[in-house]
Amino acid sequence: MHCRKNDPHRVEQRTGQEDLLAYWLTAIAEFHSLHTQLSNCLVVHNHSLPSSPETAQWIGQCSVRQVKTLIATMHNELEALLNDANQFERLTKREGYEQLATHVNHVRHLNQQAKTLLCLASLPTG
Repeated sequence: MHCRKNDPHRVEQRTGQEDLLAYWLTAIAEFHSLHTQLSNCLVVHNHSLPSSPETAQWIGQCSVRQVKTLIATMHNELEALLNDANQFERLTKREGYEQLATHVNHVRHLNQQAKTLLCLASLPTG
């Protein structure tokens, strides 16, 4: 999950601390909301009766596998953030903020992927 340097939404590691914290709060709130929406898509899909085995593998124009994979990736990123947070006290202030900037970029990237999948899921199947 590497963000490109020319990504206009990329948080640079030299971003001010207050700005970085604001970016993190915004990104993590959106992350939570998008994760909930993706999870709800799976719940609704699993409780609906698919018209055929072929359509059972799709939520709109998005494969169920893509949604499950992204949700798992989101869980992994959250675990990595929590693991790193436990080690922030061992880092210098600069290293801690650099690490947080990296997580913000990963979360923003995942948020963009989630928005894309949710858009595809809202389209009619087939």
